[in-house]
Amino acid sequence: MNLAAAIAIAAGSIAISVGLVEDGRVRLVVHDDGVGMTAELQRRAFEPFFTTKGEGKGSGLGLPVARALAESRGGALRLESRPGEGTTAILELPEAAPPRDIHAVSDAPPGPAPRRAR
Repeated sequence: MNLAAAIAIAAGSIAISVGLVEDGRVRLVVHDDGVGMTAELQRRAFEPFFTTKGEGKGSGLGLPVARALAESRGGALRLESRPGEGTTAILELPEAAPPRDIHAVSDAPPGPAPRRAR
């Protein structure tokens, strides 16, 4: 959601898709059909506190935080945009390992069932 909000446009639409790519990575694509970005804006988009939104409408931290989180997990975040053609953010992350069997986590018996509030 943070990624979608970071590239969100004032009017128009956003499309979000998720899928696996050949190298076993998960790809999340967020595309808006807004005005797009110049090459200069794309170069600055990941700078902390840089924003094109009006005062009080954004902190300029959405894209830098999203990229830092992706990279800390072995992933990547990039933008593709052209003026007049909207902006696409592409987030790729390594596929997560399957969860362990939850019964193997603890040998303790389950606790009492939760009581309902009256």
